[in-house]
Amino acid sequence: MTLTVAKTSDLDKVEPEQLDTDTKFYRLKTGAGGVYAGFRIDKLKFIEYLYAMGFRRLDVDKAHIFIRVYNHRIVKEVTQTVIVDELIETLKAEIGDKVLGETSGGNIYIDDLISSIFNSLASLFNVELLYRLKPREAIEFSIDEKDHKYIYFKNGFIDITKDRAQLREYSELTKFIWESELLKRDYKEPKAGTPSYFEKFINLICNNDTKRTKSLRTIIGYNLHSFSNTKLRATVLTDSRISDDNEPNGRTGKTLFCKGLGQILSPDPDNNAISTFCEINGKDFDPRNKNKYQQASIDTRIIVLNDVRRNFDIEVLFNDITEGVTVERKNQHPFRIRPKILLTTNKTIRIEGDSSKDRFIEFEFGEYFHKGHSPEQEFKHWFFRDWDSDEWNRFYDFMVRCVKEYLYAGLVEPQQINLNTRKLREGTSLEFVEWIESHSIQRDIEIAAAGNNGINKHTWFDQFLMDYPDFKNSKLTRAKFSRWVSYWCKYSSSGYSVKDKVSDEGREYIFYKAKA
Repeated sequence: MTLTVAKTSDLDKVEPEQLDTDTKFYRLKTGAGGVYAGFRIDKLKFIEYLYAMGFRRLDVDKAHIFIRVYNHRIVKEVTQTVIVDELIETLKAEIGDKVLGETSGGNIYIDDLISSIFNSLASLFNVELLYRLKPREAIEFSIDEKDHKYIYFKNGFIDITKDRAQLREYSELTKFIWESELLKRDYKEPKAGTPSYFEKFINLICNNDTKRTKSLRTIIGYNLHSFSNTKLRATVLTDSRISDDNEPNGRTGKTLFCKGLGQILSPDPDNNAISTFCEINGKDFDPRNKNKYQQASIDTRIIVLNDVRRNFDIEVLFNDITEGVTVERKNQHPFRIRPKILLTTNKTIRIEGDSSKDRFIEFEFGEYFHKGHSPEQEFKHWFFRDWDSDEWNRFYDFMVRCVKEYLYAGLVEPQQINLNTRKLREGTSLEFVEWIESHSIQRDIEIAAAGNNGINKHTWFDQFLMDYPDFKNSKLTRAKFSRWVSYWCKYSSSGYSVKDKVSDEGREYIFYKAKA
């Protein structure tokens, strides 16, 4: 990739704008005989002082959150507690050892002012007063556009299109960005010819298959591109390995893959206080809980439901995928965001019907990594933690190329490895698959289908129980057995479909193949 480099402005650290120190919101009070009586706080000037510090109210739907605006149009979400802490630190830096007044008891210093503020926390920092921090000019955020993706570094931001990637200086930025989007490193285009460790990792989990690698690169690009006014789909990451005992294996690299996405979206994806990249334990995820997304924030770009439960009902995510998720924290107004959603699972997820398939893209990780062979063992180091600046730039360069590929080609559907076979086994039982794919049953199906004849459902069910008597005392019902038959038609390579028919002989299965 050739990167067009523009003159950049250094962004070594995020600092607030210069304060107007003439905006004093406090006045010393004395009683009879010049006795110290605390400080009088002018609330109007107090709000003006906080405004000068960069604190603002940001309206999100019907909710209100507090932010602080720093130089270079950088915004950070803050809480009331943070406002108190940063006010105190600013006052200490501004006043230092200065004498604030004289009383009959002696000189008054910064600690006396702080003590007076602490005595008035409830009145000074209640939300009704802080809501007066309404911005005087609209705060519009820089967001990814249909044909553009932006990544923010210390020394500039990369503007990515399908044709090029340009490093631009922050003086060109006309809108605001979240501090949580600002990566901690400078970007420098790496020398050509040496792939990053992450690119090698991607090739290995794709079995070095160029078609599968291309698909996964576009999946990376899609999830990094936060543009939401398009057809939105959740990504399901699962394994390709088929186990004899039908038990999950895992350790194929799914979590590490997601962490890689987080490294582009957040300066510290493992820090829960930085929520651009939000990982939620899938086993603890309760779709019925209104606070299920409370770990997310207004700046969240990706939500990962890591290791979701077996038999996870994906229909509960339909609206979240297409319309956005509602973030509802305790004792706060809810607001809506539109992040990309990924799910990881060691099992398969039942995704049936056009409505479901239209909302998900499934990708199987190859068998190269497993419990006995980890990426750390393969590459002899710990990803992200052990990288130098050159390796980080190779990583960034690879991810930029993934975004370009997505913007050029769109989402490329992956070729399956064992996905349908695993869905069949996990959705039925190994014994049933063995039974229905036996030569005699297959022959009965072929004969019946050729003559448009039916196979008696009760007879078939009884025959299966006769061949596998252990199922007689299980919870296998005729209705469940019929669902297994339908599942076999859907996910086997037989090419058959099945429908029910009522005849003089009772209820029957009618097998047929769709006409070409």
